[in-house]
Amino acid sequence: MHLRKPLIPLLCLIAFTIVAQNRLKPYVDYIAKYNEIATRQQKLHGVPASITLAQGILESGAGNSEMAKRSNNH
Repeated sequence: MHLRKPLIPLLCLIAFTIVAQNRLKPYVDYIAKYNEIATRQQKLHGVPASITLAQGILESGAGNSEMAKRSNNH
């Protein structure tokens, strides 16, 4: 009986972690895919790669918008 009390919050934490990881996966994948390009552009134009990636994620839904898929427009 004493094992149930600490076990329930632990199971909830594990479930929350799994859901959070799945929710963030598209963003992590987008950054991994376009990081080198954004870094190269940073060296050429001075715009931080983090800003370029954040803008791309925001405007293209992490590369999943129709325009990003159809026209490669991020």
